[in-house]
Amino acid sequence: MGPDLAEVEIHGIAPLGPEQAALLDSHSILNVCNVIAGELVMLGLTLGNNPDLFPSSIRLCHALAEGLRDFSKATNSPELSDSCADRVEEELGLVTKQHPARMIEPSVIESLRNLREVVGILRQQADELRSRKRSPERWESFPTAALRNSFTVFLSAMERCSHGRYKIARTPFVKGPRDYYVELDFNSRPEDRFWLPPAFLDVMHDLTANARKYTPPGGWIVASLYQDPAELRFSVQDSGRGIPSSEIERVVDFGHRASNVTDIRSLGGGFGLTKAFAVTRKAGGRFWIASQEGVGTRVRITIPRLDFAKN
Repeated sequence: MGPDLAEVEIHGIAPLGPEQAALLDSHSILNVCNVIAGELVMLGLTLGNNPDLFPSSIRLCHALAEGLRDFSKATNSPELSDSCADRVEEELGLVTKQHPARMIEPSVIESLRNLREVVGILRQQADELRSRKRSPERWESFPTAALRNSFTVFLSAMERCSHGRYKIARTPFVKGPRDYYVELDFNSRPEDRFWLPPAFLDVMHDLTANARKYTPPGGWIVASLYQDPAELRFSVQDSGRGIPSSEIERVVDFGHRASNVTDIRSLGGGFGLTKAFAVTRKAGGRFWIASQEGVGTRVRITIPRLDFAKN
């Protein structure tokens, strides 16, 4: 789908300090914290026209997100995430009991469902990060159907957290003029499962979310995952704004955003591409970006499979 863009292989990035490296490892937790804080503000406005109706939880989310920039705190991010999730659930229970009549309203029901789902994602991210710290070199096996379903759940959560700003269509037959069309092309041969470094799941989600963020409503995104006995391949292509040609190699540097997207609010830290490149290189892989302003962007990754994952 879309034009064939000329690729630039990324061979390296600006050196990372220990704080930046720790923040990369906790990147997904940072994103989830920011989403939870935003959802709490929205629910506070819905329930009591008060954006600070959940002050303790919002402060803790912001403190956790900011603390991830401190190396000493970032190393404890799984435990801090669990404490944050506990506090959000506790305060949700306390505040909702003060507004029992509002609990049957569809908008409140939807907000609570979104929040509980995202809090569950925060706990899951904490567990995955804790597991990666114990065994940083391991790969895991994921059945193709389960991996595709997890991506579908991820896309649905993104859509719900937009509060109607956009919808995501999985088939072109139901796509409206302002909907995103997202195609998932997952193919594993000869097995019906994928072997992945666990951190690569974050990379797949982050790159797909980036493609959505920088693609106007009505555009399309294709996420492709392919595995053969020799290597793992992943690409995300979109019909978004594209990257100025002179900046393609620089957008992978920590905290750098292309000059043509500075008007777009980002809940992340501006280092999704940095993390994707770092995870790829750590696994011995290669990383390419193809982009043209006003046409779109493609990020393509290949990673050689470890011996145990070739069987």
